[in-house]
Amino acid sequence: MTGNDLRLGTAARCIAMFAFCLIVCSFALGVSARPQLTPFDVPGAGSCDGCGTVPLAITAQGEIAGYYVDDNGLTHGFIRGQDGSIVTYDAPGSQQTQIWSITPAGLFTGLYADANDNAHGFVASMRGYFVSFDPPDSVSTASTDINPQGETAGYYSDADGLVHAFVRTAPGRITTFDAAPDASETIPASVCGLNQSGVLTGGVTTTVDHSWIRTPDGTITLYDIPGAVDAGPSCINAGGTSTGIYVDDASVRHGYIRAADGTLTTFDAPGGGTQRFGGTYPEGINAGGLVDGFVVDANNVGHGFVRYPGGSVVTFDAPGAGTGTFQGTYAGQPNPSGRIAAQYIDSNNVNHGLLVVP
Repeated sequence: MTGNDLRLGTAARCIAMFAFCLIVCSFALGVSARPQLTPFDVPGAGSCDGCGTVPLAITAQGEIAGYYVDDNGLTHGFIRGQDGSIVTYDAPGSQQTQIWSITPAGLFTGLYADANDNAHGFVASMRGYFVSFDPPDSVSTASTDINPQGETAGYYSDADGLVHAFVRTAPGRITTFDAAPDASETIPASVCGLNQSGVLTGGVTTTVDHSWIRTPDGTITLYDIPGAVDAGPSCINAGGTSTGIYVDDASVRHGYIRAADGTLTTFDAPGGGTQRFGGTYPEGINAGGLVDGFVVDANNVGHGFVRYPGGSVVTFDAPGAGTGTFQGTYAGQPNPSGRIAAQYIDSNNVNHGLLVVP
């Protein structure tokens, strides 16, 4: 080996060590490289305006569940496996079916419309299990969350047009509730608003709006974000930390994280617009504290974001995402390893699925 070869080899090792240090330091600081994006579409998903694939939930194993809209405007459930294979699902006797949440064991919940276009909640599996349910006095039911224990949560409307929340045990006992005595709407956060301990979070509309946390014994705690004119949680993790959106007096959206002890942290993803409905929309939080969602820019275009536990935020856009109003990239729920069920809307306003790996 010549002296030049030796120097080159030493330089290469130094560069390699420097790169390794950067990676280690990045993880220590909660920083990551640009996320990996895998687009997908459900076979049979429509290509009309508003049609396409809408992922909502992701399991610890990486299975993604949601629904798709065909060219006739009808919705059908789907589950995408870890290997990318996709199976579709329609509830028995349904005209339309939507899957909203799924457990690691493969139980899923959602809503379906019967022949009279009335909505009902259900719990099912791809192995043939199916149970339809409605709370007493319901005229329309949406089951929007299921935890690993098989407990479900959602909301329903009564004949007077009031909206109430419910929780349902795995054996089928339903408890309905309002988060405040004068509530006109009590709506739990969807997809990941119910954690494995049975703690549920959501929002309530009274003369003013509040957010709430409900423990399994039925105790409800109302809370507000200081300086906000409106706020609502979107997800709660296994440790009881939740994330959500709050609105300032200019109707701009901002993100917040609420620890189990009530400590609040507010944040904004970069690139958010300052117009009405512009800003930051957190959608999910996992057990490690990774938060994801989307940010709406000054042109009302959505961009996905990931906020790492150290506070750094990375934004991303799917290839093929449109750049028109209300088009773009929208991240949803993360799983424990940080994989995210997301979607993007193209220039023809068609929805597409997106797996994001931070």
